[in-house]
Amino acid sequence: MTLSAPNDGLGDASAKLLNALQVCGSGSGGAGEHLLVPPGRYRLTRTIRCESVAGIGILGSGGRSVFLWDGPAGVPMFTLSDVRESAFRDFRISSNPSRPLAEAFRIENGGGVKVAPTGLRFEALTLDGTNDGGLGIGFRVSGQGAGGDNDSDFHAWRDCYVNHAAVAGWSLEATQAHGLLMEGCQIRGGGQFGLVADRWQGNGGTFHWRGGFIGGCDVAFRVGNNVGLPSTVEKVSLEGCGRLLVTGGPSGAPQPLSLRDVRFASNSLAEDGVVIDYRHPGPLELVGCVIGDDSSRPLVVSWNPIADLREMVPAFRITSCLFRSAFGAAMFLGRRPTTWDCSVKTPGGAVGL
Repeated sequence: MTLSAPNDGLGDASAKLLNALQVCGSGSGGAGEHLLVPPGRYRLTRTIRCESVAGIGILGSGGRSVFLWDGPAGVPMFTLSDVRESAFRDFRISSNPSRPLAEAFRIENGGGVKVAPTGLRFEALTLDGTNDGGLGIGFRVSGQGAGGDNDSDFHAWRDCYVNHAAVAGWSLEATQAHGLLMEGCQIRGGGQFGLVADRWQGNGGTFHWRGGFIGGCDVAFRVGNNVGLPSTVEKVSLEGCGRLLVTGGPSGAPQPLSLRDVRFASNSLAEDGVVIDYRHPGPLELVGCVIGDDSSRPLVVSWNPIADLREMVPAFRITSCLFRSAFGAAMFLGRRPTTWDCSVKTPGGAVGL
């Protein structure tokens, strides 16, 4: 099906888009079809809500298909409630501070006994707040819908770009959201967080971030008390961020995290120099990471779980990493890593740890 709606950026396309998606989702057995969006600028003045459907999709024409937000503040552009196995690809969302957009996409559980959202695919999307204040959150996996904090699993984002998100590019709030994959994604001109997973009572979902870029955020990754389930970060480049990683806690509960082949530039490092603030007993591993690009500035890795760890086996491993840090600075705050095999590059040369 092809969308037929005003595409000059002036007429309101909301009703036409909503009606077209309802038709796409009305197939037998709840199965849907994809909606093709021709090039154009589609002005939306209200939230587009999709509910309890599977197999639908919005397929644009690259950067030539643009949804312009001209609705009220405090609401999302798209709400996906109990939507399953659906695809959103090749279009652009644009907002600005004069008409701020709270969330580009909200994924939530609907009320009643229904199938939870699962298997959503987002590919080649650009979410652009234009300037600071134009967009709050890019993608929100919510734990506060009608169905509450429930399953929301196996969603994937590939080659998605979020620009000027004041709160976060990704907010993973459903504590039962697992297997979430971000691959080749980018966040630029960020605000508080690149990805945050602790905005639902200090908790959130687990994720796997591979490749891409995050820049301009206070904290690149903030992880809550997602006890016992692993999250991973691999092959991502971080610039203009205050910190690489912050967790919830202090806690004695396990919080598995793995950072591999991560590059963190210290050009906007927080004043206290803390690049990692980890407050769980582990396991946390850093492998093959390059942290810092200015050996005249101190770098600090803070590990402070709860004081009594007699029932736990703490584990914080640093292997084959390079830290560029000022000579003589206190490298570790709180506990030292249980295993480390890395070097610190100072103005005087490399020093093994």
